[in-house]
Amino acid sequence: MKKLLVLVILLGIFPAQLPAQTPANAHKYEFANGNWFDGLTFVPRTFYSVGGILTSKRPARIDRVFDFSGKYIVPPFGEAHNHNLDWSSDDQFARINKRYLDAGIFYVKNPNSLLRSKQPTAAHINLHTTVDGILSNGGLTGSGGHPIEIVSPQRGFKPGDGEGGFYYVIDSAAEFERKWPAILAGQPDFIKTYLLYSEEYAQRKDDKAYDGWKGLDPSVLPLIVRRAHAAGLRVSTHVETLNLLRQHRVSIAIGSDSFRQTALAEALSLAKLKALDNLTLLKMWCEATAATIFPKRKIGYLKEGYIANFLVLTANPLTDFANTKTIELRIKQGEPLQP
Repeated sequence: MKKLLVLVILLGIFPAQLPAQTPANAHKYEFANGNWFDGLTFVPRTFYSVGGILTSKRPARIDRVFDFSGKYIVPPFGEAHNHNLDWSSDDQFARINKRYLDAGIFYVKNPNSLLRSKQPTAAHINLHTTVDGILSNGGLTGSGGHPIEIVSPQRGFKPGDGEGGFYYVIDSAAEFERKWPAILAGQPDFIKTYLLYSEEYAQRKDDKAYDGWKGLDPSVLPLIVRRAHAAGLRVSTHVETLNLLRQHRVSIAIGSDSFRQTALAEALSLAKLKALDNLTLLKMWCEATAATIFPKRKIGYLKEGYIANFLVLTANPLTDFANTKTIELRIKQGEPLQP
């Protein structure tokens, strides 16, 4: 069965990304007669947007009043694990951007991206009309470790996309120290590491039968984390030992890791399985997922002083989680997005 939960370890909280771009023509809007999600339930209230920021204080000038007529207002959703946010052409990016915004997903984390596409991708994201995202560049793994096995021409990779592009092979502390300057030179937003089955590292290390199902020597990870934190970068890691993480209350975020889909399918699958109640699942998708992607931004909540990012739903998602699909309006940084 496909994984339905993505566990993201946030090893340190650092400002690894710039804030989203605020529209130059940010208006002053009144958002009236809505039921706003307060983290527990929906509360009738009125908010205003001034300079792309939510406030309950009415400004002296109102450019437009939005009457929500009792509809349900929630923070936007997030995608904590997907590799499709990686520019290859304008048309391809436009399709991905539309797919995310249509689903109400404003925040995307790509935990292993192509180094050569970093700059063009960064130029297209974190704008008023596009998703906000972060990119790790190539992930750090061990010899024969994931994701080395997926780099092939059949999957669209080019010569040079392997070592130093989509991944860095790190088999010792000394090798990491040699490659760390090159890793930093790529200006990653965070560092991605692989610890698949680390409790069996010695057993799998030299066994070709486990190629693609292993990763770093776990003894090297503390060094990687220290170097990353010193550079102001967070560290995420891919693991398979899920129960241990849950015992230690690691934050659980939603991410599909499905190249042709988004976190919408993941969230709906969780709801269908009844793995979580609707309130817990909504908070996970709106709050926890946003926090794993942009921990320093004021997003994920509908509060005074937070960025005016939200969705207007025609039906209550706490009654039926499928109502998260009933998006009538998307507001990003205080401005309505066009359909």
